[in-house]
Amino acid sequence: MRSTASVPGWLLAAAFALPLLVLGSPLIEVDDARYAEVPRAMAASGDWILPSLNAMPYVEKPPLWYWLSAASIKLFGASEAAARLPMLLLSLLGAGGIFWLGSWLYSPNIGRTAALATATAGLWLFLAHNLTLDLPVSVFLLWTTAFILRTLERPADARWAAPAAWLAAALAFLSKGLISVLFPVLWTAVLIGLFPRWRRPALKLLSPPGFGLAALLVAPWFLVVQARRPDFLHTFFIEQHFQRYLTPKYSR
Repeated sequence: MRSTASVPGWLLAAAFALPLLVLGSPLIEVDDARYAEVPRAMAASGDWILPSLNAMPYVEKPPLWYWLSAASIKLFGASEAAARLPMLLLSLLGAGGIFWLGSWLYSPNIGRTAALATATAGLWLFLAHNLTLDLPVSVFLLWTTAFILRTLERPADARWAAPAAWLAAALAFLSKGLISVLFPVLWTAVLIGLFPRWRRPALKLLSPPGFGLAALLVAPWFLVVQARRPDFLHTFFIEQHFQRYLTPKYSR
C-alpha cells in the first residue's frame, strides 16, 4: 500500500540546520583554505574585480563564490564561520530547489521527502561545510534544470521559467565556468530525444530576454578583467577549461 505519511516541518527544518553544527570548524585542506583566503583578501583589499591569492592575481575560476564569501567576511569579520556562511545558505537553496521541483512534479510531500533526503545525505553535508566550488555550481545547475523542466512540462509558464533557466545558468557560469553551458544543453537534448512531446516547448527555451539577462550578468566581469589583464581570456578559457580537461598539462 502506498504510504501517505507526511514529513513534519520541524524535521525538515532540523535537517536544514545541520550544517550550523560545524559552521565555525577549522579549515581542513587545500581547497578549504584557498576558497577562504581569496575572499578574505578581496574583502581586505577592496578590489572586488580581480581575485588574488598570496598577492598574485588568481583568475582560474569565476568570481561569484569570492563575492559571496567576501561579502560575508565584510559583514561579520574574518573567520571560518563567515567564510563558510554563504556555502550553508547555498546548501539551503539547493535543498529548496529539490523541494520545489518534487512538489510541482509530483506532490508537496514528495518534495519534502526529497529535500529531507538531500539535506541529510553525507556528501551534501560535506559539501555544505567544505569550501569548494562543487556545491555552488551544482545548486545553480539544479535550478537551471528545474526551470528547464518547468518550461518543457508546463509551456504556459515559459514566459518566466525560460528566463529563469538562463539566469540560473548564468549564476552557474559565474560559479565554475563552461560546464554550466555544456551540461544543460546536453541533458535538454537527451530529454527532447527521449520525450518527443517536449520538442515544441523546448523552442521556448530560446528566450531573448533570458539570453540578454545572462549576458548582462556574465559579460561585464570578463570584459573588465580582460581590460586589466590581456592574458585573462586565454588563461581562463584555453588553459583552465580546454587544456585542463583535454590535455595532461594539469595532470587531470
